[in-house]
Amino acid sequence: MKLFFLAHLLVCILLLLLAVSLQRLLQLSPCDLCMHARYVYVAAALSALLGFCYPQKARVYIVLCASIYVASAGLAIFHSGIELQLWQGFSSCSSSITATTIEQLRAALAAAPIVRCDAVQWELFGLSMANYNSVLSLVLAGHCLYFFFRRKKDAKSL
Repeated sequence: MKLFFLAHLLVCILLLLLAVSLQRLLQLSPCDLCMHARYVYVAAALSALLGFCYPQKARVYIVLCASIYVASAGLAIFHSGIELQLWQGFSSCSSSITATTIEQLRAALAAAPIVRCDAVQWELFGLSMANYNSVLSLVLAGHCLYFFFRRKKDAKSL
């Protein structure tokens, strides 16, 4: 089981490194949904790390990882739908500007890139990062569920 959790931990770390690398190399500015997707992979990595450190609770952490990946898929599908204009994204501003004066606010607004969640910044073979994230999250959730049910079957046969 430790190998299972180690693999998921490494996949999460590699995906986060890939996202940051593409952002830096291609000079992309991630939208809020892209940032939330990263936080979800951090949560999955922490869950995999806990599963690695506490293998006696492996089934709990497998379910936790699967749940996190399903949430990631939901977020990515929502983001993909916004990009494809299937539904509307957020209608309010989601800025993290913490200005206390008008001058600070003006300077912060002038320096902040405007990144819309409905604009695809990068795609490969006609698919955006949100599309790839949707598929990958579902595959990872399926992998977790496969191991969960396989382990349950193996335990019954002993």
